Amino acid sequence: MELENPSGDLNTVKMSDIFMLVNVMDFFGAGSDTVMVTLKWLLLVAAGKPDVQKKVQEEIDNVVGNERSPSYTDRSLMPFAQAVICETQRWTPVLPINLPRRAMKDTEIAGHFIPKDTQVFGNLWALTRDPAIWKDPETFDPSRFLSEDGQQFKKNDALIPFGYGKRSCIGESLARVEVFLYFTHILQRYSISLPNGVKPDFEGIQGLTLKPKLPSEFVFEKRQ
Repeated sequence: MELENPSGDLNTVKMSDIFMLVNVMDFFGAGSDTVMVTLKWLLLVAAGKPDVQKKVQEEIDNVVGNERSPSYTDRSLMPFAQAVICETQRWTPVLPINLPRRAMKDTEIAGHFIPKDTQVFGNLWALTRDPAIWKDPETFDPSRFLSEDGQQFKKNDALIPFGYGKRSCIGESLARVEVFLYFTHILQRYSISLPNGVKPDFEGIQGLTLKPKLPSEFVFEKRQ
């Protein structure tokens, strides 16, 4: 899967058919299963933590109201919604173990020698649970991503749900838009709860992605 560039001119790079096909498949992958699982976790957080849900809805009401739908440009005015999304991605990482990579040459990282052609996996779960980075990492706390007064969203570079560097997820930008719009559209129109007798369970089931144990059943009550 190589880029065709016989002239060496960076402005005349030609992508092969297989390169384009794999990238299109990546976009579909980013826009389907991983986004769907992220939204399941967000809905579970909303249903299982009513105070969090109420605060997101208040922010949506203040910024957007009910006369129009949220847009992606609204995100800069909705720091708490952004913080809830980021904290959910940290607390329940959809890809706890990143996809495999291969060392292209002999490499040394933090005193560890990695021979050429070694297959390497990024342990994102360990990163999201590192107490040296996150205070009380087992606790769900959106304020990690907010300024002290709670008025500004605060990015943390240690959160890398889409990977990092040249091999990060090609669909990251699309996925961020989808997750924000789905989440805010749903909470603008509905209040979410769990069926009677069902308690929130934030333990996950590990497959290719980390999915909630609970069945995908929620109660949607239309907001006034």
